[in-house]
Formats: sequence, C-alpha cells, structure tokens
Amino acid sequence: MEANNSEFIDHLTDKGFYVASQSHSNYASTELSIASSLNMEYINYLSENIGIKSKNYMLLGKMIKNNKVMRFLKSKGYKFVHFSSGWVVTKHNPYADLEFSFTDITEFSVLLLQTSILRPFLKHFILNDVRGAILHTFDKIAEVPEIKDPTFVFAHILTPHENIPPPHEYLFGDTYQDQLPIINKKLLTLAEAILSKSNFPPIIIFQSDHGTAFTGEFEQPTEKFIRERMSILNAYYLPADGKMLLYESITPVNSFRLIFMHYLGANFDLLGDYSYFSDYEHPYKFTDVTNMLTKEYTPTHCQDRKLGFLRWIHHRLLKQLERREPEGRPECQLLRRTPRLGCGSPKPGVIADYYKVQNTG
Repeated sequence: MEANNSEFIDHLTDKGFYVASQSHSNYASTELSIASSLNMEYINYLSENIGIKSKNYMLLGKMIKNNKVMRFLKSKGYKFVHFSSGWVVTKHNPYADLEFSFTDITEFSVLLLQTSILRPFLKHFILNDVRGAILHTFDKIAEVPEIKDPTFVFAHILTPHENIPPPHEYLFGDTYQDQLPIINKKLLTLAEAILSKSNFPPIIIFQSDHGTAFTGEFEQPTEKFIRERMSILNAYYLPADGKMLLYESITPVNSFRLIFMHYLGANFDLLGDYSYFSDYEHPYKFTDVTNMLTKEYTPTHCQDRKLGFLRWIHHRLLKQLERREPEGRPECQLLRRTPRLGCGSPKPGVIADYYKVQNTG
C-alpha cells in the first residue's frame, strides 16, 4: 500500500525546499515524537523517571505545550501562534499569544451524544469536526504573513492518516491513498501563499511525526513495519545559505537546533540522529532501531553528511572571524574527534561536535 510521493517531492524542491530523503522519526508515536522535536532533545530519560511500564501520556502533553522551542523564540521577541488540531494533546496551548480554533462540537456535546439516541452518529460528527479543523488551519496559516511581529507558528494537521477522511468538500473517502494527493496539493498551495505574502524570507518546516502502519502490528513488529513506521517527510525551506547546512539523514530532534544556531546564533550542538521504537502498550520501553533504518546507506550518504558538517563548521568559523569564503583553496581541514560506526553519531546526551576545524592557512 506504499504511496508514490515523488511528484510532490519534486514540486517542493522546485519551490526551494530541501527534502531530507533519508530522514526518520526519532520516535514511533505522535506524543513522543512531537515532545522530542519541540524540546530539541531525546526523551529516553522518561523510562527512568516514570518507568517503562507506564502508559501515562500527561507528562508528554505538558512537554508539548510548554516546549523549549516556543520558550526560546519568545525570549527572542517572537509571537507564538498555535493552531488547534482537534486532538487532545495539540487541541489547545495556554502559552500561545494567538490561537486559532475551529470546532462544531464541544466536549459537552460529545458527552451528550454518547448518552442519547444519536450515539450511532457520534463518529460522523467528530470526523466532520476534524475535517473542519484541517480546512480552517490551511486557510488561516496562509494569513499569518500579515502579522507584523516575528512569529512562530505550530500546526499539527491530522491527515493524511488512517481512518480520518479528508476534507469532505474535496473528496469523500477514508483511505490514506485518498487523502495523500489532496493534502499534498494543500501543502503546495500553502507554501506558495506563505512565500508570496511574506515581507521577509520565511522558514518553513513540513515534517511528519511518524510514518504509516500498513505492513504490520506494533505488538509483533517486523523490520519492514519498523522501517515503514519510522520513515517520514522532512522538508525545509531555509532562506539565504541555510539549505547548505542540511543533510539527508537529519532527524526532527536536530531541526530547531540547526536553525537556531545558524539564524539566531544560539549555543546549541547537533545531536546524533537516532530512532527509537516503542509500542502503545509500553511507550517508554525504547528500542534503538537506528542501524536497522540506516544499514542500506552507501558511502555516498556518509560522505554527504561529512561534507554537510564541514560546510557548517567552515561557515561558522568564517562568520566568527568576519572573513569571506576563500576562492581556489581549502581553508579548513576536517579532523575526527571521536570514532563513529558507519553513519552513526554520538548517542543522545553526548555532544555531537565530533569534528573540529584546524585552520590550515
């Protein structure tokens, strides 16, 4: 049931996006993935804090709402705009300066419907609410460039997704394959609107929280299923020279670290890009599946990543020295600080500056 998304990827590339073709999610479920990416950290420590047998997602909800990315940008004068998804964890954020919400059905209405003769129609009402929220989000995000203040926008769009029909005014149907081309078209239209309306070149990230789950079950995951579940869309529009810092295997945990280092001069390090699988019954029982996902990497992939780090370090050094890019000869020599295995990187918690620059001039 794998969908061919190459045409959409090509359109994004034509618009100036960098699509990380070897990117994977850091975690296998929405709550874990978003909590990790918005806090720019691996959250494996939760296994010890609340136990591997816990099914408590409340802490993850708090981490998503009061996240480090939002706090950092607010400290720099940014306004935080939150779009309600209709899903409990990302439905409301009390820390937002501005929140857009669409709902035809309240929690009280759901409770009333559950106890009335209309209970058989509850699913229909809820799905229409989700459809409305999705359409409302696309429409309103396109208006964000009209806000004069520097703005950080977060929108969790619940489609394409299994068992969530696409916006009804475009197509009836409830399969992932039905939803995908519709949402692709909406994303391309949205990107064009943001780019055309922005007075200053924007930063845009289109990023999946996890992949699909068509080829297996969480309880007995096969390698094929894990590869499917951890594969994601990870597309960036970074203005000026930002694109040169990206690399094929970048994962969500490093998205804002890289952006904040380059554009805001933040003192962050890039972490190793790792992926951890866990099921819904044991969300905090993490299994490192990185090697399973990257074992088909070729030396070219590894070299691309090394060159990406070289460009980043080289650029940062020259920027600090207030020197221009030299012509005709290499300015820096890349030296390995700590050993690596294959395309791997330092484990979470270990600083990923395993290269250092030596001025050879």
